[in-house]
Amino acid sequence: MDYRVSEKMKCKEMGYAATVAFVGSSAPDASVDMVNDELPICHINVSLDTCNACICNDNIDSINQLLTSPIIVSDHVREFWKKRDNVATMPDDTQAGSNILQSTNNMTSQNCTLEDTNTKRSIMGRDPEQSQTGKIVLYSDTKEDNAFFPGIQITIGHSKVNHEAVVFEVNNTKVVSHPNMGIIGTMGTGKTQFARSVIAQLSKESIHNVGGKPVGMLVFDYKGDYKDKEFLDAVGGKCYKFNYPFNPLKLVVNDEVEGMNLPAITADRISDSFAKAYGLGLKQQSNIKQVIIETYADAGITKDPTTWNNPVPTMEQVIEKYFNTYDANDKAYALFDKLRDYTIFTTDNSNCVSLFEWLDSVRVIDLTLYPDDTKRVIVSLILDLFYAEMRQLGGSQQKDGFRELRAIIMVDEAHQFLKKDFNSFRSIISEGRMFGVGMILSTQNISDFKSQKEDYSQFILSWVIHHVNSISRSEIASIFGASDSNGERYMDFINRAKLFESVCKIGSRVEGIRDLPFFELVKQDERFQTQGNEIV
Repeated sequence: MDYRVSEKMKCKEMGYAATVAFVGSSAPDASVDMVNDELPICHINVSLDTCNACICNDNIDSINQLLTSPIIVSDHVREFWKKRDNVATMPDDTQAGSNILQSTNNMTSQNCTLEDTNTKRSIMGRDPEQSQTGKIVLYSDTKEDNAFFPGIQITIGHSKVNHEAVVFEVNNTKVVSHPNMGIIGTMGTGKTQFARSVIAQLSKESIHNVGGKPVGMLVFDYKGDYKDKEFLDAVGGKCYKFNYPFNPLKLVVNDEVEGMNLPAITADRISDSFAKAYGLGLKQQSNIKQVIIETYADAGITKDPTTWNNPVPTMEQVIEKYFNTYDANDKAYALFDKLRDYTIFTTDNSNCVSLFEWLDSVRVIDLTLYPDDTKRVIVSLILDLFYAEMRQLGGSQQKDGFRELRAIIMVDEAHQFLKKDFNSFRSIISEGRMFGVGMILSTQNISDFKSQKEDYSQFILSWVIHHVNSISRSEIASIFGASDSNGERYMDFINRAKLFESVCKIGSRVEGIRDLPFFELVKQDERFQTQGNEIV
């Protein structure tokens, strides 16, 4: 542990010197603290595998992970800089933010992305001037702070080790390649409060989105946890119980369907969702598809593309045609009978809007009134339309490694949905990143992410895992990787976790944290002011 003290460190956050240790941690971490109250030293911990990946193999993902990992600066060091007049005695201080790491083989040097002493928006989540009050400052409206384009940042909690904030950089492709997140935990562990916090922060982050566009939030609320006035007021959202203002029979035209029978393709997609949601047989599914095609024909819409601009029929018309065609007392008949009673989708095409245009803020779909099978078909039909419009929009724009985030879909009680293998659901979670779309799935067990056909955990890089009863080693390996030597530690933390405690995995970084629940967020974050909203 011998080292030489230098007075020429260009990035002041690293102190006067640095020590590097090879340890068994799954992700690099670095912190600066005082030695004998007179010397700021940066302690960098990195695994030998990561070192080999960077130095020997020139692995760009590992290098980016090192470059973007925050350096935790203690309050003692902050006071030290203040006493030294903002490091005026250090030469090259004007270049604070210069090279921290650079790799061999002509890799270009990278800039320090750490918190500056004057930066209000801290990746550690606290303002240096307000460290005594503990007030969380999660954003900055100043041009100076945003000149480097920090992207969307969500504080998910605070480390159990050093109590500093842990941040999820949702649209930073250097940290995570996609914004999907899994939230796991048994009842009463804090999943809902955590999910509400994430949604609330996303609702305020448009200023840091590529293009400055708002992030649409589509929340499928199975238990009524997201429709209360306090939440809707805080996020500027609306709740919809029925008569949703879009039509699942809408024909979404793009280059991919050129020369194809679009009405038949749409009918097949809808009938497949019905069949999976209600457990229908092939004949019943075929009957539903044929009824939808015939309803299109009644509206003058055929496989001829010149007819696709005609007004499309509504689900109400499909239901009526089914009753006029079939009178069998089977599952399909019961399905349409329920749909007719609930008036789920609008019966007036003039009220229909594009789903993506409608999704310009937090939109909560209240499913509490409906039976489980009807909930599944509602979610599936909406996601069918969502996927079609997503593909029509094309890929979202990028800027300096940040991708425009168009929408996040939150599915509460996702275990009711994951096992059905809905086509659009699988397509959105696997393809959405290219279109600026992510999914947040909340459920009680890791095993819920595996169906007979698919292991959906492979499409998720970011996890927040609260207390889970009897979590297995294979489940730990499915999340953190079989090669992670800390599996036993993760399992022990999860088994012992208290309310609002979790193991979080952001990309390849793993932390034991205390969550930032919604009720604390709205008290500490000055962005949350009362706004007028309505329940529709």
